[in-house]
Amino acid sequence: MLHFENGKWIEKHRFESPISSKLRQEIQTAIENIPGVFFDASKEVMISVEAEHSMRKEQDEIVEKGLEKAESILKAVAASSPQLEYQRTPYACDLIPFGMNKAFGAKQVRGAIDFQPTHIHLLGDAPSDLLLAEAFADMPYTMHYVGDPTKLSKEQKEHYTLDFSNHKYDQ
Repeated sequence: MLHFENGKWIEKHRFESPISSKLRQEIQTAIENIPGVFFDASKEVMISVEAEHSMRKEQDEIVEKGLEKAESILKAVAASSPQLEYQRTPYACDLIPFGMNKAFGAKQVRGAIDFQPTHIHLLGDAPSDLLLAEAFADMPYTMHYVGDPTKLSKEQKEHYTLDFSNHKYDQ
């Protein structure tokens, strides 16, 4: 991977993704014929199948069915490989390298800041976003949850410091 440092690009870490170009192409081909979703080819580390937002208002049922079909494809792939994990948001189905989730990303951010915050405010709209709090569990934080609270388990609601917003993710 390239990293910009001191005004130039240097190779910092080499990451071998468990998502091969063959697997990426197979999933992209499988997704092409599912209405309401599209394969996001811009993602390099993960596979993301996203909702067609332009269809949400008038054809939400088609979008939801498309996400369900994409979910079954990606869940099956994740179940067959211990190197991959599946995550769902209100608008996407994601296949990511195992452990390279939002907790990992938040830990990278925490390690990069050179001060100790007095309170952290996090924003999330999906149960997978709760993983952001893992990097800040030893300090005061609030997760402002703008997703559907019925998608959270009782254990999640008890484990995390949550603020449920009246505004949802699309607002």
